[in-house]
Amino acid sequence: MTRKIWENLRSVLVIIGLIWACYFISFVFDRDAFALLPRELPGLRGLIFMPLVHADLNQVLSNTLPLTSLLLMLRFSAPKFWRTLLALSLSSGLLLWLFGRSGVHLGANMLIYALAAWLITTGFVQRRLLAVAAAVLVTVSFGELFWKMFPTAGTHVLWESHLLGAVAGFALAWRKRTAQAADSSQRPQSQQVAAAPAQSAPLSNPASAVSSQPADDTQTAEDGFAI
Repeated sequence: MTRKIWENLRSVLVIIGLIWACYFISFVFDRDAFALLPRELPGLRGLIFMPLVHADLNQVLSNTLPLTSLLLMLRFSAPKFWRTLLALSLSSGLLLWLFGRSGVHLGANMLIYALAAWLITTGFVQRRLLAVAAAVLVTVSFGELFWKMFPTAGTHVLWESHLLGAVAGFALAWRKRTAQAADSSQRPQSQQVAAAPAQSAPLSNPASAVSSQPADDTQTAEDGFAI
């Protein structure tokens, strides 16, 4: 148990350490070269690098604590942490590239909103204790962040990137919930089809009938959403 906790913590610290390393390295290269630029082909590189590269010290400092907390919540509640994190980062970045305000976009702000929305949505649709606890912590600890998703946040705030990040987080969580529900509804039909030939087989020999009966399969539902 202790080893598992340390592994989860270490993976989050690696991400935060990489962000800080990119901040110090950014003094020797052009930050804008790694930014996301909406509707510009060179700006597509920001899909990968935008969450890692920050514009200034104030931005990286303000993002470190909420990002660390949300990544830890995701690490302990999502069965496929890295795939979920990559999906949230790329999907929110793509939405920003398509619909965002023209200009230079840097930092993990949008990823923070995507993580928060994903945690809240999965917490309530899964009805799992750990996921619900994560959703409550997000709501209580970072509820004020959601006021920055609307134009009332001011022209100096790129509120549309926050909103698009939240939309991506909600959409991914809801899509997986729908896919999981559809998969569970199809399983009984497949079991009935598989059992039909065995039921129609002639019982000419009781011993052979007993040996031909398939062993009962135990279905286990996947713990959480797989992305």
